[in-house]
Amino acid sequence: MAKSKLIKLTESKHFVFYGLRLSAKADLQVRKCENAYKRIIETMQLNETDKTSKITYNFLESKDNVKKITGHNTFGRADTYHSVVDSAYAYHPHEIAHVIVSNHYLLKQNKPTHKVFSEGQAVYNGWRKRGQIIWHNKSLQYWIKFFKKQSILPNLKELFNNFSSLEQKISYPVSANFVKFILEPYGVAKFKDIYQSI
Repeated sequence: MAKSKLIKLTESKHFVFYGLRLSAKADLQVRKCENAYKRIIETMQLNETDKTSKITYNFLESKDNVKKITGHNTFGRADTYHSVVDSAYAYHPHEIAHVIVSNHYLLKQNKPTHKVFSEGQAVYNGWRKRGQIIWHNKSLQYWIKFFKKQSILPNLKELFNNFSSLEQKISYPVSANFVKFILEPYGVAKFKDIYQSI
């Protein structure tokens, strides 16, 4: 399957949507993605004028299609350099957060930040349910308590030094908890300084 098989579905203020077929739920997808965009911009105190281009959102309908098109065996992927989200989901706020925050924080730099910060902020800014941060359909607090109870909660040294060798189901929510620890008491300016410097 090639990206050339995707058809343009619709366009909104901050997104251009592509997919495999027209969808009756396109309006809902647009609203959810635009709401996520607004929430992330507000949460991270970003200036919309810093954003240089619309996000291309490719709704690929399945993990297999994401793998065929991107080569990555995942449900979603953000190409932050080109402002593209490829996702099996019609709405994927985690990947949208990658594009928005990376474009605002790292646009003038030619280096990535540490995964603890990039994935942590994407989980922090991603899925929400009744205002709570959600990871795999459970609250962030649930996962941290669960990892503690199972004695598998990594300390910060383990998280930073072994991020790639930890299971994503552990490293991502623990990173989000660390990002939350910085953002909520110390603020966005401090988080941005750390995000750009590591």
